[in-house]
Amino acid sequence: MKTESSVAGIIGNALRKHLWLSVLLLLTILLSIGFSLLPPLVLEKIVDTLTAGEPILFSVAVGYFAIVAVSGLLDAAKESLITAFGQKVTHHIRSVMTQKLKRLPASYFVEREPGVSFGYREQEQEIFHNFSLTVAEGESVVLAGRTGAGKSTLVKLIAGLYQPRQGTVRVFGRAPETIPESEKRRWFGYVEQQFRLVPGTVGDQVSLLDPQVTDAQIRQALEMVGLGETVDKLPQGIHTPCAESLFSQGQFQLLAIARAVVLDPRILLLDEITANLDSQTEELVLSALRAASQNRTVLSVSHRLYSGAPNRHTRFVTL
Repeated sequence: MKTESSVAGIIGNALRKHLWLSVLLLLTILLSIGFSLLPPLVLEKIVDTLTAGEPILFSVAVGYFAIVAVSGLLDAAKESLITAFGQKVTHHIRSVMTQKLKRLPASYFVEREPGVSFGYREQEQEIFHNFSLTVAEGESVVLAGRTGAGKSTLVKLIAGLYQPRQGTVRVFGRAPETIPESEKRRWFGYVEQQFRLVPGTVGDQVSLLDPQVTDAQIRQALEMVGLGETVDKLPQGIHTPCAESLFSQGQFQLLAIARAVVLDPRILLLDEITANLDSQTEELVLSALRAASQNRTVLSVSHRLYSGAPNRHTRFVTL
């Protein structure tokens, strides 16, 4: 039994969806075949008439050339319709294959022989040597280890900010450095320890001046992290010019989370973002992170994110 996601099923679905195009293509093919057979038959009749010494009727000659012309037009129309139909089928196949790729496991390090090796300079000792890690879609992984063990470096490797000396990093089957910048924020939400202020408004801090981010998405992200009411009270709301004096350190971290999730990425990368916060502010930030982590794959350098959240499956990896 053929499924809707098989190639045959996709072609059948395209035939049903574009019925008028399918019928027109079939009629054109049949007419093209018919008219391609007529010229040789008419030409044979003309030759037989001339051989017999009889004159050719003017209408027969005109008819012959008319048939040849119509046959050529039908051939051209047939080619155009086949091209158009092929484009429709290709579009359907591409859409189905894209949906299938989205269901692949979120495997970051899948090449085990060799694994990933990385060092900042060729002469320096490697931070990672033959290292392998696979993360399943929807899983939360916490990176633990001493200072300098490479936790933040690993996050940057996954984000495509660094490239390994040896081995391959794969995110949903793709090397992260090959993902276009215009698409990366739909793949990764990256939250650093220090918030990086950009020139512009409060909304610009979330959108990063990306034209694909709408005001509605900015407001939704701010509501998710608990900053919606605070920003609404500003003189111009999200259009208020932003300065360091406008928010506290904790609120800037909430802005960083809103920035990370505004385009609904599939993966959250969190790099010790609560390290310099007091306990009260830390709890606000952790609450926002837990909300932002729902239905996403999360890689975190802070184990405190999952304190008080035992229902989320969390794996600890020591570097």
